[in-house]
Amino acid sequence: SFMFGFLIRTGKADITAVVTHSLYMFKLKFAYFLKQIERMDMLFEASFTMLAQTGNALSRCGRCNRYMNLITKRPTRLHCRTCNETYNMPQNGAIKLYKELRCPLDNFELVLFTQKGGKSFPLCPLCYNDPPLEGSVTKMSCVECTHPTCKHGIEAVGVLQCPQPDCKGILYLDVVSGPKWKLDCNACQYQVKLMEGAHKISVTPDECDTCGSALLNVVMNKVKPFKDGEVEKTGCFVCDAELNDMVEST
Repeated sequence: SFMFGFLIRTGKADITAVVTHSLYMFKLKFAYFLKQIERMDMLFEASFTMLAQTGNALSRCGRCNRYMNLITKRPTRLHCRTCNETYNMPQNGAIKLYKELRCPLDNFELVLFTQKGGKSFPLCPLCYNDPPLEGSVTKMSCVECTHPTCKHGIEAVGVLQCPQPDCKGILYLDVVSGPKWKLDCNACQYQVKLMEGAHKISVTPDECDTCGSALLNVVMNKVKPFKDGEVEKTGCFVCDAELNDMVEST
């Protein structure tokens, strides 16, 4: 303190004695705090809810296979009570279980995030917080994962490069967007509205010989077939005139 400093400077107190006294007082305070820590815990428990006691069971942990709780109060998180691990989630949207599908890399159940405005994508809680692939972006979702065999990754649902200037993203099929099918960019907010009312749309492993886009397999409803009367068609939505007439970019 200022007083001890003054006494030392004026020679009225020995510095060693002052330091020894100060350390002794800190030791007494620390010992008192340890004895009273249970009271502090009781106070916090009475005023706050423990994280493990909040939220609702949503998806299974890939480590213990127990259900993790979704904490909806911001910031949105998933918490595994068994492993005592917390996983950050995307904010400003809705999160739900994604068909009980699991990540092939870590066995975590996938969740589906839907933004306000309609853009949605699946993600693995562990990959989102700790991307496993070299060169991966931080907060990696499934539509940013480049794992070559994962049926949820960009290799399986990606269609073509985003046409927006200065955007290096890829347009992917939002597989849960039907019947208002659309492509979303995994890097910006660009969207392409596809054949509204189609019964099913899926991405094929084949590419367009002209532009390199992945071909789409489109199954229309029987009451609204293609011009030739068929309900199913595989083609490039960029180069196929009939398919291109049925899309709208936003």
